[in-house]
Amino acid sequence: MYKYSNSTFFKEWEEEMEISLFDNQSIYIAVFSIEGTLLFANKAMEEVLISRSPNDLLNPRFSKLIHFPVTDKLIYKGYITFGQESQDDNFSLDSRVYRKNDIFLIIGTLDSNLLIAHNKSMRLLNHQIIDLQRSLIKEKFELQKTLIQLKKANDSLNEANAAKDKFFSIIAHDLKNPFSVLLGFSDLLAQNLDDYDVQNVKEMISAIHQTSYQTYQLLEDLLLWSRSQLGKLSFNPEGVSLYEACQSVFELLEPLAQQKQIHIHYDVPQKLCVVADVGMLRTILRNLLSNAIKFTPQYGTVNLSVSIDHHYVEISVTDTGIGMNESIQSKLWSLTSSVSRCGTNGEEGTGLGLQLCKEFVEKQGGKIWVDSVENKGSRFVFTLPKCSHSEDVE
Repeated sequence: MYKYSNSTFFKEWEEEMEISLFDNQSIYIAVFSIEGTLLFANKAMEEVLISRSPNDLLNPRFSKLIHFPVTDKLIYKGYITFGQESQDDNFSLDSRVYRKNDIFLIIGTLDSNLLIAHNKSMRLLNHQIIDLQRSLIKEKFELQKTLIQLKKANDSLNEANAAKDKFFSIIAHDLKNPFSVLLGFSDLLAQNLDDYDVQNVKEMISAIHQTSYQTYQLLEDLLLWSRSQLGKLSFNPEGVSLYEACQSVFELLEPLAQQKQIHIHYDVPQKLCVVADVGMLRTILRNLLSNAIKFTPQYGTVNLSVSIDHHYVEISVTDTGIGMNESIQSKLWSLTSSVSRCGTNGEEGTGLGLQLCKEFVEKQGGKIWVDSVENKGSRFVFTLPKCSHSEDVE
């Protein structure tokens, strides 16, 4: 073997070796005085001792090193542990301790077996952390699903409560008032028929007829709506002639239009076919057209027109009535804040008809919206799927 102690090797490379030892992160070097004063530490040892003192030597303690026999410069070989007994962040090195006069030199390295054990523990801890993260992610996902379900349930409950409130409001007020009118006029006719001339009798009978029709319409909407809310309303989409559906509704509403001398115009191709539940389609048309008549003054006009794209038919009901401002339009489709306004002849309503229109249109895969300007009329538009064999509109 080479014996470098008798050569000039160390002297020639002394500076480079000192720098390497000082910067080395795998070798831990410290020099202490016999009083325990730190005289030198390389960077690796500085990190170990930055929050520790010689009194923190646990194995062996510094007080014992002082009394080790000095038969050779090497007085101790084994593990040195830095730290305190009450802590769990102690640091151990496989070390050699040298003493020369009253100076102690400690040179230590990390034990490979200790590193392997440490790495194994870290890998195990890392796996446990990953498993915990996965578990937390899964629990978070399940919690989010639960929160979404709770929100849906809460929204459904709020809608059910709003529906219940709406239902009882209609029964308590809107369905009760027409009977007061019917009973009042019929009582007058029953008690004083001989005292009235023909014109008075006609006016009372007309009022009874109009109130009876409005009450029947309200009752029909109420029954349809309640069955829909309970999920008991059948839905049977099929190819339906839009012309025939409009014709049957126009015949039903013609007396109301004549009373206000309102002209109803419609332009629907006779061979135009839509995919719809015929009962729901008639309910939509009846409500939109009766609303147009209700809110259009005498001598006004109501127009129904259609247009077609590749897959849908767009049906528009336009009137020359009183129209709506933006505030009223924003509340039309909300059950909790529905708007009820009297018509131009004092006709009463509940707003329930529009709720049915929205629900029935969307159930059939269409959309419904309104364009309106106050005092200039309204245009209600809804879409329905087109039958494949329908004729296009020019």
